[in-house]
Amino acid sequence: MKLPFVIEEIKKHTWWSEEAPAVPMFCVWMRAFIEQSKFWHPRLPTIILCFFKNDFVFEETPEDEKLKIWNYVWMRHLKNPSRQRVQYKKWGEIIRTLHNEGKRLVRRKNTMSNRELALSFLRFNEAVRDHWRMTWVQESADIFTTYELPKLMRQEFPGLTDERLNNIAFTLSSPLKLSFIQQARGGVLTIMLKWYAALRKYNNYPRLPERFRNQLEAFARGHSWLRSNYRESRALGAQDFWEEMRLEVKNNTRAKLVRGLRDIRAKIARTKKEQARLRLALPCSLKLKRAFELLSFWSGWVDERKRIALIADRYFEEYAREISRRLRMNVREVKYMTIEEVQTALMRGVIPRRPQLRKRRTLSCYVAWKRGKGEREAMLTGRDARQLWKTMFPAQKTAAIQGQVASSLPVKSFQGRVQVVLDVSNARFKAGAILVTTMTRPEFVPLMHKASAVITDEGGLTSHAAIVSRELGIPCIIGTRIATKVLKTGDRVEIDAVKGMVRKI
Repeated sequence: MKLPFVIEEIKKHTWWSEEAPAVPMFCVWMRAFIEQSKFWHPRLPTIILCFFKNDFVFEETPEDEKLKIWNYVWMRHLKNPSRQRVQYKKWGEIIRTLHNEGKRLVRRKNTMSNRELALSFLRFNEAVRDHWRMTWVQESADIFTTYELPKLMRQEFPGLTDERLNNIAFTLSSPLKLSFIQQARGGVLTIMLKWYAALRKYNNYPRLPERFRNQLEAFARGHSWLRSNYRESRALGAQDFWEEMRLEVKNNTRAKLVRGLRDIRAKIARTKKEQARLRLALPCSLKLKRAFELLSFWSGWVDERKRIALIADRYFEEYAREISRRLRMNVREVKYMTIEEVQTALMRGVIPRRPQLRKRRTLSCYVAWKRGKGEREAMLTGRDARQLWKTMFPAQKTAAIQGQVASSLPVKSFQGRVQVVLDVSNARFKAGAILVTTMTRPEFVPLMHKASAVITDEGGLTSHAAIVSRELGIPCIIGTRIATKVLKTGDRVEIDAVKGMVRKI
């Protein structure tokens, strides 16, 4: 590929940015982004860039193309609302294939030949890519809810304040199913309430009643992937969950845990009731009604997508460790190999040069783009990667921090000290601080429970930060783009919970 082509593409589009701890092996969604045409828009999107820098990915996708994808799907939803359910059913079949191959690896990895392992890894990658080809489209909702939905709602409801419109939008786009985090939380609370006395009595896991240990082990088997991410995955065991429960029981009364469980169980009924009330009180056009139907359905699907992504990451970790053992390589090096390099190494014994793998970790840029009726991809390092980085991320000038209000309190403004967290794995978060990050993911939930507010660089109405902050009842400003670059840990800020402004004080 020619570098000027990519530079021209960067200058041609505006870009939606997302960042996360990640390594290339776990990020098969990169190529899948431009392959989503198989299920959705026949021509778009045309390009994606992902920069890898010291085990972090900086994902860049064209906003203009994603908005066209949203409009394409939205207009078809107007004509045929049942199509989303059909696609969702197809996705379920893909997920079964993904699970089956991952489970097969766990059962048989010790008896597989190198060739069998290589083919298993290939099949698993294809299933994960199909998962992402089907669900990437949901990201287009972020562009719509950030730029277009507020204007559309002002036109339909000119007499309402922006704050009121924002609350209506969040309610009508809320999913009608519990998130996997809420389901897991409900399971934890149920166990804690059943074994409340035992959790307060025993300080030694082996001394727990056998039935209690059995229940913890069953829960752990179904939730071992909860702390996974696109960089690594450590399986959680029964003792991990026991230690968290014991600490929580120590700091909370039984009555408080009961209220928490009741809240979770009543959430969907409350959401349905509030949505019905709003539809009756504020009738809107069919076009806007269908938009909220789509957003609500996608909000639930996005959450399921995240759950499957975490489970896939758990399986990727199993593959990476088995491959590294057989090739006698560091597992981190294996995670920077391409699928083709893994196949060649396992089947022919040809291992990529380690200096090249180290270069990819220092700074590399993955580019996938459409060419004619096909797709192309390249991984750039060295001077080319540095040039693309400078083009995509010019020096950031200090600017006003402006975002979208995702969750607010009855008060119009809120003050506090911020703590910038980019990587949860080495963060010691101070209770009561304002969490500032690029975007939240499931592993951020324990920090969000301690936070007094959340500010993110990225995200739309259906983002993880928006949904969880509203569940927790804490202020949240999303989509600021620059908060993590302008703010530093310890800065005191004031949040305008009406206009979405954040300023240092």
